[in-house]
Amino acid sequence: MDLERVIEHYTKNSSILLDLSGITIQSGPFERGDFEDISPKEIKHALAGIESAKKVMTCDNYAGLECAAFEFEGFYHKLQRLVNQMESNFGNTIGCATETQPLNREKIYEVLDGLGELADIATKKGDDLNLGQTPLRFHSLFKVVQYLSNELGLKHSSNSNGHSPSNTDENLFAAAWYCAMFSDKKPVIITGDNDLVNMFKIIPPILADKQFRLYNQRFLGAFSNRPELVFRSLQSDYKVLGFDYSDEIPVSGFTNVPSVVKRVYEFWKSFQISSEGPVEPRLVGFKHYKPIPVPHEQSVASIVPDA
Repeated sequence: MDLERVIEHYTKNSSILLDLSGITIQSGPFERGDFEDISPKEIKHALAGIESAKKVMTCDNYAGLECAAFEFEGFYHKLQRLVNQMESNFGNTIGCATETQPLNREKIYEVLDGLGELADIATKKGDDLNLGQTPLRFHSLFKVVQYLSNELGLKHSSNSNGHSPSNTDENLFAAAWYCAMFSDKKPVIITGDNDLVNMFKIIPPILADKQFRLYNQRFLGAFSNRPELVFRSLQSDYKVLGFDYSDEIPVSGFTNVPSVVKRVYEFWKSFQISSEGPVEPRLVGFKHYKPIPVPHEQSVASIVPDA
């Protein structure tokens, strides 16, 4: 389905988060700066992607995030630099695919202006999920997601747009699950990033592990409203990805480093206390925490799937 169908599919009782990789312009000649070889079809494709993204970002259930605004703004400035560089290098030849198929250079600037509009919309939307109202609670969730992503090597691509390494994937993941825990709206992420797919496969089973049942009840309750991932393929077709969390996968199945178990346990303990207040262990059925021993021969590399 296309982006407009995505909007129709999700009602007003959803919160749609849009990753930069979820729009078609974030790939191809505009990503590489190959303007001298660009074709009219590629220009048309980029403009259509921008218009669709604009409809998503102006619909009632679009939820802005500061990290997403930073990504859009960063890519806009990157494209601006590439266009200026091409003007300097090629002069009047910019935007001519061949001598017999000249391409209106104004169309390239139309794409640039359209991307600038998206960046403006994203910036004005800001923090629609009001994550800033509970900065410590959300930040703690973001930090444990970032920790697991780094520790398990879940990220294989870079979308930093020339800036410092991006944490947008971790922010989007944390924001979506935070919304699932503390909102009655269905969180939806539109993306084309395989790193986010990796995170959705691996991290929720870890955070839901039975070792943390004293403190992760709210997260377990969020599974009935769990976020959905709408993935953009290279052919610019969008589909909802399904993740089977029915079979509980223990933390010990992912790492041979006991410190990971300890770190996640400490996170859930502090997160639960900040959300609900202290919990008395005897009310839940066990009195203390014991990490599950992990075989030494097990390695992260042998368990974490490739992107």
